[in-house]
Amino acid sequence: MRFCIRYRCDKSFLLRFVFCKQSIKALIGNAPNGKRFVELFDNGIKLGNTPTVFVQLAFGILCDFRLSDLRSRTHLFHKLILIGDGKGAGCSDGFQNKLSDRFCPNIVTAASMSALLMCQCVGGAIIKIRGQSSSKGAQKNYKIELKDGKDTWRGQRTINLNKHMFEGLRFRNKLAYDLMKDIPQMISARTQFVHLYVKDETEGGSGVFEDYGLFTQVEQMNKTFLKSHGLDKNGHMYKVNFFEFMRYEDAIRLATDPAYDQTAFEEHLEIKGDNDHTKLIAMLNDVNDYSIPIEETVEKWFDTENLFYWMGFQILLGNTDTSSRNYYLYSPLNVNKFYIISWDNDGSLEYLEEQLKGKDLRDTWEYGLSNYWGNVLYQRMFKNEEYRRELTDVINTLRSDYLTPERVSEKVNSYKSVTKPYLYSMPDVLYAPLTEAEFEQVADNIPKEIEENYQRYLESLERPMPFYIGVPEPQEGKLTVNWDAAYDFDSENITYTFELARDCLFKDILFSDSAIRIPQAELDMPGAGQYFIRVTAKNESGKTQTAFDYYHTDDGKVYGTKCFYVLEDGSIEEDTENEDS
Repeated sequence: MRFCIRYRCDKSFLLRFVFCKQSIKALIGNAPNGKRFVELFDNGIKLGNTPTVFVQLAFGILCDFRLSDLRSRTHLFHKLILIGDGKGAGCSDGFQNKLSDRFCPNIVTAASMSALLMCQCVGGAIIKIRGQSSSKGAQKNYKIELKDGKDTWRGQRTINLNKHMFEGLRFRNKLAYDLMKDIPQMISARTQFVHLYVKDETEGGSGVFEDYGLFTQVEQMNKTFLKSHGLDKNGHMYKVNFFEFMRYEDAIRLATDPAYDQTAFEEHLEIKGDNDHTKLIAMLNDVNDYSIPIEETVEKWFDTENLFYWMGFQILLGNTDTSSRNYYLYSPLNVNKFYIISWDNDGSLEYLEEQLKGKDLRDTWEYGLSNYWGNVLYQRMFKNEEYRRELTDVINTLRSDYLTPERVSEKVNSYKSVTKPYLYSMPDVLYAPLTEAEFEQVADNIPKEIEENYQRYLESLERPMPFYIGVPEPQEGKLTVNWDAAYDFDSENITYTFELARDCLFKDILFSDSAIRIPQAELDMPGAGQYFIRVTAKNESGKTQTAFDYYHTDDGKVYGTKCFYVLEDGSIEEDTENEDS
């Protein structure tokens, strides 16, 4: 299989990766753009003098590995950037220093084209499909891993290629990282747009280049990332898969514990740094010890500026899938502080897009501070009025200094010119979530959406916090349902509305009570079948909040709703098939 990967940001520059099985001579004239793929260097070195480099793919095919076709702003040069002898010669450390982001902010740009740029690269790489939910899509994300102990590309061994198939603009992830770059309290990552071609030379393959469309390359967060960003490469770093700062005693253990199971551990936190989890466990013990004031725990274990700026940034961008995943926890080796590093921002600034897709967001708790209320650390923190005030101050600073309409609009317009031509051409047009008119509408609305998310944050402070509904219990011919008490920042009294229905849209309501003062309802036991519970909390100011629970339909989530079954023997079974994976 042959991979031709183009990194581009505008009409003046192109950098391309190539993985191919053919010899280099066979490549001449076969480039997808119809141009000679490799021509003479400007210093006169002939193609025939160029040795080959081999890359071992996961499925065992030997491939040549090439970088070619560099352009400056004023001149076009056809150069062979990657040269090797097939034996794994090391990559020049100075190579990445000869490339600069100065002229083209969306991607690397040649700082000087007068000299031949060369890099001796290793012959070993593996290509994988990556991503949890994204792997289910028709268009995949890819990860290229260069073997350990071998060469790197721009100091990176892992090259992530994200398709963002379900994201209508295809630039939100890059926009978020680029906005972070100027915020001192946050840690960003390098990103680039990518145009990918694949030639399948396996049996039954087409044998010709296929255009895979637009991708975004995002710097992998690992020890190399830490070193490149001036952080402690020997420190602790965890990728958060599902983690709400609970103790998780059965899974989060020391590696020396006889009961330690790395697979179980990494269901919550994927280990990307040091394997000594003593510090992590000590922090979690303190977070979950209610005898220790949360202020002491936060000041001991966290950099509050980093935490507030990270959360404030996510709130303003409406990046809702960040309460329990999609970030990294980092701690320097000999420092008892944890820092949050953003990851996977393609869900940012999508409120209008979700509405255009028909999603009903009127009853969602996923915007504002309520989005983080299910997390032990954040719930304990933000019951403190001073922490809420500090978060609001940070959010206002972000609005006034870093996420201004002018700055955001400038970036959005620059990205539109790159992504839109690809998105509405083959093959990406087949999977484009938005029409071209909707693309323009959504993109132009982004600066306004940041302000709307700010208003949603302020509104969330006035509403009760969300809560969980318990599994119903049969008791002596009655059905008893309990739920957590809703919390109100102004200590207002709360009443609950409880409803039981046969359908998730509550058109066939069997029982309703709108004046409940305690978080419990009791009703006659219904017969066998499927049922739905909806609980809504209302404070004295008339502000309402739904439960955390929701039910999935083809049209999206029905918020504040829990599904369960009454079996023939009268027992209760909770609907777990409907939960997010």
